[in-house]
Amino acid sequence: LVPQHGADDIVALTAAGWSVATDSGTGRRYYYHNETHKTVWENPLKEVSTSANVDNDEKALNAAGWSVAKDPSSGKTYYYHRTTRETKWDNPLVK
Repeated sequence: LVPQHGADDIVALTAAGWSVATDSGTGRRYYYHNETHKTVWENPLKEVSTSANVDNDEKALNAAGWSVAKDPSSGKTYYYHRTTRETKWDNPLVK
């Protein structure tokens, strides 16, 4: 059985340029990057999603379509999705 992705996972994968597909021969899920044409078997954002240090990984956030900024009033870090224009106080890649 192939685990299903939640809506947030699909949005993050899509925002980062990835498509999810199933290999017709094995039935196994794989990931295809639409710009680089790279194909991988493991979720390319999985390590990012479970990393305790993801707050410091702006590269991973950027790849998923997020920017990091500081609120000028409070100095608190927030996250802004460049495509959807969604903002979050909590890191969107931490589950």
